[in-house]
Amino acid sequence: MAFLAETRERLTDEILDLYDHRMAQTERDARRDLETHRLHTSQVLQRIVGYFGQIASVLLNEDIPETSLRSEIFALISRKQLEEGLASVLEQRSLDKYHFFNRRYVYLRQFFPMLLKTLTFQAHQSPDTLLEAVHSLRDLNEPQSKLPKHLEDVATGFVSTDWRRHVVNRDGTVNRRWYDLCVMWELRNALRSGRIWVENSHRYTHLDTYLMPKDIWRDQQKVFFELIPIEHRADDRLQNLQSQLETEFEALDQQLPHDNALRIENDRIVLTAHEGREELTALSEQIQHLMPHLQLPELLHEVDTWVHFSQHFQHAGHSPSRIDQLDRHLYAVLLAQARNIDFKHMVDVVDLSYRQMIWCNTWYIREETLQQATRQLVNYQYRQPLSHYWGDGRFSSSDGQRFAVAVRTQNATPLPRYFGYGRGLTFLTWTSNQYSQYGTLVTPPTAGEAAYTLDKILDNESELDIKEHTTDTAGYTDLIFALFDLLGIQFAPRIKDISDTRLYFITPPFPI
Repeated sequence: MAFLAETRERLTDEILDLYDHRMAQTERDARRDLETHRLHTSQVLQRIVGYFGQIASVLLNEDIPETSLRSEIFALISRKQLEEGLASVLEQRSLDKYHFFNRRYVYLRQFFPMLLKTLTFQAHQSPDTLLEAVHSLRDLNEPQSKLPKHLEDVATGFVSTDWRRHVVNRDGTVNRRWYDLCVMWELRNALRSGRIWVENSHRYTHLDTYLMPKDIWRDQQKVFFELIPIEHRADDRLQNLQSQLETEFEALDQQLPHDNALRIENDRIVLTAHEGREELTALSEQIQHLMPHLQLPELLHEVDTWVHFSQHFQHAGHSPSRIDQLDRHLYAVLLAQARNIDFKHMVDVVDLSYRQMIWCNTWYIREETLQQATRQLVNYQYRQPLSHYWGDGRFSSSDGQRFAVAVRTQNATPLPRYFGYGRGLTFLTWTSNQYSQYGTLVTPPTAGEAAYTLDKILDNESELDIKEHTTDTAGYTDLIFALFDLLGIQFAPRIKDISDTRLYFITPPFPI
């Protein structure tokens, strides 16, 4: 029964993921079709500009009497040409991506009614007009059902301005086709935001399930504030942050006249790029030449003799190993996975059995064993005196790298900018200022990195005590600052084009 319950949650999440990906792809296709249409109509618009020049020359000719203007114009340009040109202009002005979204209605209707019928949707707050629309469509999808024609008979409070001019007809009735499309798109957005949640789902469940229950929070609140030194009341916290902000503004104001790197020019913040020192580059190259040349298998074995990370790769069934030289097989599997080498090619290099490598990978290499081995490596490096010359282990950063994949996987999605006509994934990594990588995560390339910034910091079970974290521009949103502050961690992202970024006050420095 536990297996069936877990399987139901997993399949529900997979269905919703497929729905999310399909709607996102439909929106991308609609935008692409709109751009293609605009390119095709550009020649028509150029021809219309030529018509305008000919008409203008006739209108500005004082020798032509007003009674003969129409005949003179139609002598140059036929009425049919003008009518076709006018229709092209009006069509170009009225078209948007939703028109091309509409072309895929029949395809989307192949699965959307079944989605509404199979899954049970709930709203985070009640009442919710989108949930009412979902229930209405579910009932209307039954045989011999029709969409109510009048606005008061169907929920439309969720319909945005862009959608409304398509959904609502001029006579005030609702267009069934456009209403379906609007609900499909808005439901996808609501599932991503948590406004709508689904029963028997793990990732799309009620937002409160991600939080500590209120009765437990009341019991644990004292312990939390002992661990996180912040004010108990929100007003007190905001007042403290306001005082800190004012202090920092005063310090910045005094620093600006004497700072050569940071300045304000034409009401814009200008930060001079840091230039590397040539002597450090030479030192780095000198150290590199002193390092011994080792093959990766030798390095992996030597590090294991220091750290003993391989002891964390335990059999999933707690059975003794059936193969000789288990360590060699573990090293070979780890190298093959890390270098993205097929096991069939790997056995030719290491002279091991292909079946035994597959068996070793299946029973020993799992997410939990990899996490334990990684934690052992991070802790070992943290205890080394040399590591503390690089950093104290309290500062870290995270970033994502996109890689193309050759096989079809659930998370792999197309992103032409990086993968051309193929598909790929994003690998997020969390690295401390001691250069130890304490967390990794695989995500779809279209998902925002900021949504995962806190994941491995909260999952960190190593001896690293992260107190400050940085990301690039893709890894931050305004909300992330608040979440880090609640955890007592400083968030310090490196924001690109900060001169064009809107900064906010907690309270206005002057009356509004």
